[in-house]
Amino acid sequence: MKKLASMSIKKPLNIFEIEEMFAGVMKALQQDEPSKEQCFDYHINQIHSQLLLPNSNALSIVKEIYTFTIQHELYEQQMNWQEISDLIDDYQYGDNYNEYTMDKIYEIIGDHARRIWIQKKTSNF
Repeated sequence: MKKLASMSIKKPLNIFEIEEMFAGVMKALQQDEPSKEQCFDYHINQIHSQLLLPNSNALSIVKEIYTFTIQHELYEQQMNWQEISDLIDDYQYGDNYNEYTMDKIYEIIGDHARRIWIQKKTSNF
């Protein structure tokens, strides 16, 4: 596990060495490899968690989540972020009919992120 953690410090390893080490660690821990879906969920949760507190990079974080959900065909999660993505696009490239300010956009993103986070956590129980 320490070797995997220190990989960025040393000379880069090839993908086959990394896969072999990962398999060894998982076997030693007596754990199964995570599924692709579990990896996707973990990645989105990591990005999503950055939106729970005010963040000056909120727009790019939402775009990253939205793009990731499209690329990996995560339609349900894509729909969770569709409205916010559209709102950002309208603000940046559209007419901004609602005359949103950047502060208001950040507030909307934060509220939306917290609402989705709570929904996810309560549905997992």
